[in-house]
Amino acid sequence: MTMNYKITHITTYDYSSQVTVCHNIVNLTPRNDGRVQRHSHHLMIRPTTGSVVKRVDVFGNLSHRFSVEEHHKSLSIKSVSRVTVSVDPLNETGQDIAWEDVVENLRSRADSRWLEAAPFQFASPRIPIDPVYREY
Repeated sequence: MTMNYKITHITTYDYSSQVTVCHNIVNLTPRNDGRVQRHSHHLMIRPTTGSVVKRVDVFGNLSHRFSVEEHHKSLSIKSVSRVTVSVDPLNETGQDIAWEDVVENLRSRADSRWLEAAPFQFASPRIPIDPVYREY
């Protein structure tokens, strides 16, 4: 079973005074993966910018970097995507899966997607591993 979606996201910044320059990074492009197929994606930026640099990070997210180097009191970013989403292959039966089973399947590598989850198991400079989280 699949569903087709048109996803529209708009972010608008209205400033109290003129801004002379702004540097931005946006992550608004849906990723293609086992369940999601992106058919199209368009990014509209107002005021217009000279160039937009695209970069794929280690997790497969597509980032767009741009600067607006003219006086402006408002910045608008509109993202429009078309995607097809298919049923979760891990739960095709429709039965609920206990979170303890999910954890064990990833720990024992019984789930074929264990490698995709691996980077999220480690501390980062912004998210330390704390015993309080483990207890939760």
